[in-house]
Amino acid sequence: MKTLLLTLLLTLSLAACGQDAPRPATPVGQNAPSQAARATLGDMRLEARLVRSSDLSEAIARQYGVRRDADNWLLLVSPRSAAGDVVPVDGLHLQARAASLAESMKPLTLRRIDSAGFADWIAEIHASAPTTLQLEIDARRDTASAQLRFSRDLPKP
Repeated sequence: MKTLLLTLLLTLSLAACGQDAPRPATPVGQNAPSQAARATLGDMRLEARLVRSSDLSEAIARQYGVRRDADNWLLLVSPRSAAGDVVPVDGLHLQARAASLAESMKPLTLRRIDSAGFADWIAEIHASAPTTLQLEIDARRDTASAQLRFSRDLPKP
């Protein structure tokens, strides 16, 4: 009862000051866009994640050559060693597809970005949130192959 009264008083005092009442933090779940999907390809670990391009800094968006927009998502595929270090990417072939639940899979154009010795592949995806985005990534290097199949819930900005 004391907690309820204290919460009510705090909410009223913040409203009286013209400020919004505090909102609970949004939990980051297993299906959150930034949650990485992982696969192993030989001695390489692949990580894939989604980032809303409007959340990128202006400098990073310029470096990656992407448009900052709430409906523009960046798929980032990062090959690393098991320890997260630089790994040679010679002979690595990646293909990616994406679709919202109401669409069929469409191929994505992946571009290689080299920065500070690391190689990443990116693709831009236009998707209006809220929606669920399905992603498929096929990786091949020499005789090894790996697949990442995952979906992510895209929240409103």
